[in-house]
Amino acid sequence: MNRLGALAGGVIAGSIGALVWAGIAYFTGYEVGWVAWGVGGLVGFGVVLGNSGNRSRAAGIIAVVITVMALMAAKYTTVQLVLADGSEITEALVSGLQEDELVVSYIADDVVVEFMSDDIPVHWPVGVDPSQATTQVEYPADVWSIAQSRWDGMVLTEREEYRSSLEEMVTANLALALDELRGELAQVGFIGSFGFLDIIFFGLAIATAYKVAAVAATEQPVMQQPDQQPELGDVRAG
Repeated sequence: MNRLGALAGGVIAGSIGALVWAGIAYFTGYEVGWVAWGVGGLVGFGVVLGNSGNRSRAAGIIAVVITVMALMAAKYTTVQLVLADGSEITEALVSGLQEDELVVSYIADDVVVEFMSDDIPVHWPVGVDPSQATTQVEYPADVWSIAQSRWDGMVLTEREEYRSSLEEMVTANLALALDELRGELAQVGFIGSFGFLDIIFFGLAIATAYKVAAVAATEQPVMQQPDQQPELGDVRAG
Protein backbone atom coordinates (compact mmCIF):
# COMPACT_ATOMS: atom_id res chain seq x y z
CA MET A 1 0.00 0.00 0.00
CA ASN A 2 1.23 3.48 -0.89
CA ARG A 3 0.49 5.13 2.47
CA LEU A 4 2.16 8.43 1.58
CA GLY A 5 0.19 8.69 -1.64
CA ALA A 6 -3.04 7.76 0.12
CA LEU A 7 -2.42 10.41 2.77
CA ALA A 8 -1.56 13.06 0.17
CA GLY A 9 -4.61 12.29 -1.95
CA GLY A 10 -6.92 12.27 1.06
CA VAL A 11 -5.54 15.49 2.51
CA ILE A 12 -5.85 17.32 -0.81
CA ALA A 13 -9.41 16.08 -1.29
CA GLY A 14 -10.30 16.86 2.34
CA SER A 15 -8.89 20.38 2.07
CA ILE A 16 -10.92 21.06 -1.06
CA GLY A 17 -14.07 19.66 0.51
CA ALA A 18 -13.57 21.59 3.75
CA LEU A 19 -13.06 24.88 1.90
CA VAL A 20 -16.14 24.30 -0.24
CA TRP A 21 -18.31 23.49 2.78
CA ALA A 22 -16.96 26.43 4.81
CA GLY A 23 -17.47 28.76 1.85
CA ILE A 24 -21.07 27.67 1.34
CA ALA A 25 -21.79 27.99 5.07
CA TYR A 26 -20.22 31.46 5.24
CA PHE A 27 -21.83 32.99 2.15
CA THR A 28 -25.27 31.43 2.61
CA GLY A 29 -25.43 31.38 6.40
CA TYR A 30 -26.42 27.72 6.35
CA GLU A 31 -24.42 24.54 6.90
CA VAL A 32 -25.66 22.19 4.18
CA GLY A 33 -25.49 18.69 5.58
CA TRP A 34 -25.25 16.83 2.29
CA VAL A 35 -22.10 18.81 1.46
CA ALA A 36 -20.49 17.33 4.58
CA TRP A 37 -21.60 13.93 3.37
CA GLY A 38 -19.97 14.67 0.03
CA VAL A 39 -16.71 15.55 1.76
CA GLY A 40 -16.51 11.97 2.99
CA GLY A 41 -16.96 10.59 -0.51
CA LEU A 42 -14.43 13.03 -1.92
CA VAL A 43 -11.82 12.06 0.67
CA GLY A 44 -12.44 8.38 -0.05
CA PHE A 45 -11.80 8.89 -3.76
CA GLY A 46 -8.74 10.99 -2.98
CA VAL A 47 -7.27 8.22 -0.87
CA VAL A 48 -7.95 5.63 -3.57
CA LEU A 49 -6.37 7.78 -6.28
CA GLY A 50 -3.34 8.45 -4.11
CA ASN A 51 -3.08 4.71 -3.48
CA SER A 52 -2.84 3.95 -7.20
CA GLY A 53 -6.48 2.95 -7.39
CA ASN A 54 -6.16 0.25 -4.75
CA ARG A 55 -8.66 -0.21 -1.93
CA SER A 56 -8.01 -1.77 1.44
CA ARG A 57 -9.05 -1.66 5.06
CA ALA A 58 -6.03 0.50 5.89
CA ALA A 59 -7.01 2.93 3.13
CA GLY A 60 -10.51 3.08 4.59
CA ILE A 61 -9.18 3.93 8.04
CA ILE A 62 -7.00 6.68 6.57
CA ALA A 63 -10.04 8.08 4.73
CA VAL A 64 -12.08 8.10 7.95
CA VAL A 65 -9.41 9.96 9.93
CA ILE A 66 -8.92 12.55 7.19
CA THR A 67 -12.69 13.00 6.82
CA VAL A 68 -13.13 13.76 10.52
CA MET A 69 -10.26 16.24 10.43
CA ALA A 70 -11.63 17.90 7.28
CA LEU A 71 -15.12 18.32 8.75
CA MET A 72 -13.73 19.74 11.99
CA ALA A 73 -11.51 22.11 10.01
CA ALA A 74 -14.50 23.24 7.94
CA LYS A 75 -16.50 23.99 11.09
CA TYR A 76 -13.67 25.95 12.66
CA THR A 77 -12.93 27.84 9.44
CA THR A 78 -16.55 28.92 9.17
CA VAL A 79 -16.49 30.34 12.70
CA GLN A 80 -13.23 32.15 12.01
CA LEU A 81 -14.60 33.67 8.80
CA VAL A 82 -17.64 35.02 10.64
CA LEU A 83 -15.49 36.49 13.41
CA ALA A 84 -12.98 37.95 10.95
CA ASP A 85 -15.77 39.68 9.07
CA GLY A 86 -17.79 40.78 12.08
CA SER A 87 -20.28 42.49 9.75
CA GLU A 88 -23.26 40.47 10.96
CA ILE A 89 -22.54 41.23 14.61
CA THR A 90 -21.85 44.89 13.86
CA GLU A 91 -24.99 45.19 11.75
CA ALA A 92 -27.10 43.69 14.54
CA LEU A 93 -25.75 46.13 17.12
CA VAL A 94 -25.87 49.18 14.87
CA SER A 95 -29.40 48.42 13.71
CA GLY A 96 -30.52 48.60 17.34
CA LEU A 97 -29.44 52.26 17.42
CA GLN A 98 -32.37 53.06 15.18
CA GLU A 99 -34.52 52.67 18.29
CA ASP A 100 -34.70 55.90 20.31
CA GLU A 101 -34.77 54.06 23.64
CA LEU A 102 -31.34 52.54 23.04
CA VAL A 103 -29.92 55.90 22.00
CA VAL A 104 -31.34 57.56 25.12
CA SER A 105 -29.68 54.84 27.22
CA TYR A 106 -26.29 56.11 26.06
CA ILE A 107 -27.27 59.61 27.14
CA ALA A 108 -28.41 58.16 30.47
CA ASP A 109 -24.96 56.60 30.89
CA ASP A 110 -23.46 60.08 30.53
CA VAL A 111 -25.90 61.38 33.14
CA VAL A 112 -24.84 58.61 35.54
CA VAL A 113 -21.19 59.63 35.08
CA GLU A 114 -22.13 63.25 35.83
CA PHE A 115 -24.02 62.19 38.96
CA MET A 116 -21.04 60.23 40.22
CA SER A 117 -18.67 63.13 39.48
CA ASP A 118 -20.91 65.45 41.52
CA ASP A 119 -21.30 62.86 44.32
CA ILE A 120 -24.99 62.53 43.60
CA PRO A 121 -26.34 59.08 44.64
CA VAL A 122 -27.51 56.84 41.82
CA HIS A 123 -30.29 54.50 42.93
CA TRP A 124 -30.44 51.64 40.47
CA PRO A 125 -33.53 49.41 40.41
CA VAL A 126 -33.18 46.20 42.38
CA GLY A 127 -31.61 43.37 40.42
CA VAL A 128 -30.29 45.56 37.58
CA ASP A 129 -26.70 45.28 36.43
CA PRO A 130 -25.72 48.89 35.54
CA SER A 131 -23.23 47.68 32.93
CA GLN A 132 -26.03 45.85 31.06
CA ALA A 133 -28.78 48.50 31.31
CA THR A 134 -30.28 49.51 27.94
CA THR A 135 -33.97 50.22 28.60
CA GLN A 136 -35.92 52.84 30.52
CA VAL A 137 -37.07 50.48 33.28
CA GLU A 138 -33.47 49.52 34.03
CA TYR A 139 -32.38 53.09 34.85
CA PRO A 140 -33.18 55.28 37.86
CA ALA A 141 -36.21 57.42 37.07
CA ASP A 142 -34.39 60.70 37.68
CA VAL A 143 -31.49 59.70 35.45
CA TRP A 144 -33.78 58.65 32.60
CA SER A 145 -35.86 61.80 32.92
CA ILE A 146 -32.79 64.00 32.37
CA ALA A 147 -31.56 61.84 29.49
CA GLN A 148 -34.95 61.87 27.80
CA SER A 149 -35.26 65.64 28.13
CA ARG A 150 -31.85 66.09 26.49
CA TRP A 151 -32.86 63.84 23.61
CA ASP A 152 -36.19 65.63 23.19
CA GLY A 153 -34.35 68.95 23.14
CA MET A 154 -32.27 67.96 20.11
CA VAL A 155 -33.34 69.01 16.64
CA LEU A 156 -33.43 66.39 13.90
CA THR A 157 -29.93 67.10 12.59
CA GLU A 158 -28.48 66.92 16.11
CA ARG A 159 -30.18 63.59 16.69
CA GLU A 160 -28.80 62.14 13.46
CA GLU A 161 -25.30 63.40 14.26
CA TYR A 162 -25.46 61.88 17.74
CA ARG A 163 -26.80 58.59 16.37
CA SER A 164 -23.99 58.49 13.78
CA SER A 165 -21.36 59.12 16.45
CA LEU A 166 -22.78 56.21 18.45
CA GLU A 167 -22.63 53.92 15.41
CA GLU A 168 -18.96 54.79 14.90
CA MET A 169 -18.21 54.22 18.58
CA VAL A 170 -20.03 50.86 18.66
CA THR A 171 -18.24 49.69 15.51
CA ALA A 172 -14.82 50.67 16.88
CA ASN A 173 -15.44 49.12 20.29
CA LEU A 174 -16.72 45.92 18.70
CA ALA A 175 -13.59 45.63 16.54
CA LEU A 176 -11.41 45.92 19.65
CA ALA A 177 -13.53 43.42 21.56
CA LEU A 178 -13.38 40.89 18.73
CA ASP A 179 -9.60 41.18 18.59
CA GLU A 180 -9.31 40.60 22.33
CA LEU A 181 -11.90 37.83 22.58
CA ARG A 182 -11.47 36.17 19.19
CA GLY A 183 -9.98 32.97 20.63
CA GLU A 184 -12.67 32.58 23.28
CA LEU A 185 -15.47 33.44 20.85
CA ALA A 186 -14.09 31.00 18.29
CA GLN A 187 -14.10 28.20 20.85
CA VAL A 188 -17.64 28.97 21.98
CA GLY A 189 -18.86 29.33 18.41
CA PHE A 190 -17.16 26.10 17.34
CA ILE A 191 -18.73 24.06 20.13
CA GLY A 192 -22.10 25.72 19.68
CA SER A 193 -22.15 25.00 15.95
CA PHE A 194 -22.69 21.27 16.47
CA GLY A 195 -26.20 19.91 16.42
CA PHE A 196 -28.12 16.66 15.99
CA LEU A 197 -28.03 16.85 12.19
CA ASP A 198 -24.26 17.22 12.31
CA ILE A 199 -24.01 13.85 14.04
CA ILE A 200 -26.11 12.26 11.31
CA PHE A 201 -24.24 13.75 8.36
CA PHE A 202 -20.85 13.26 10.01
CA GLY A 203 -21.72 9.60 10.42
CA LEU A 204 -22.79 9.33 6.79
CA ALA A 205 -19.61 11.08 5.67
CA ILE A 206 -17.41 8.74 7.72
CA ALA A 207 -19.24 5.64 6.50
CA THR A 208 -19.02 6.80 2.89
CA ALA A 209 -15.32 7.60 3.17
CA TYR A 210 -14.58 4.13 4.50
CA LYS A 211 -16.76 2.36 1.97
CA VAL A 212 -15.23 4.20 -0.99
CA ALA A 213 -11.64 3.61 0.14
CA ALA A 214 -11.96 0.13 1.60
CA VAL A 215 -14.54 -1.77 -0.40
CA ALA A 216 -13.50 -2.96 -3.85
CA ALA A 217 -15.91 -3.46 -6.70
CA THR A 218 -18.13 -6.48 -6.23
CA GLU A 219 -16.66 -9.51 -7.82
CA GLN A 220 -18.72 -12.24 -9.39
CA PRO A 221 -18.68 -15.31 -7.11
CA VAL A 222 -17.04 -18.41 -8.49
CA MET A 223 -19.62 -21.11 -8.99
CA GLN A 224 -18.50 -24.30 -7.34
CA GLN A 225 -19.30 -27.63 -8.92
CA PRO A 226 -21.51 -29.74 -6.72
CA ASP A 227 -20.05 -32.88 -5.34
CA GLN A 228 -20.35 -35.71 -7.81
CA GLN A 229 -23.35 -37.86 -6.93
CA PRO A 230 -22.88 -41.62 -7.06
CA GLU A 231 -24.58 -43.29 -9.95
CA LEU A 232 -27.58 -45.45 -9.35
CA GLY A 233 -25.70 -48.53 -10.39
CA ASP A 234 -22.99 -47.87 -7.86
CA VAL A 235 -25.55 -47.46 -5.07
CA ARG A 236 -27.23 -50.74 -5.94
CA ALA A 237 -23.92 -52.46 -6.19
CA GLY A 238 -23.09 -51.29 -2.71
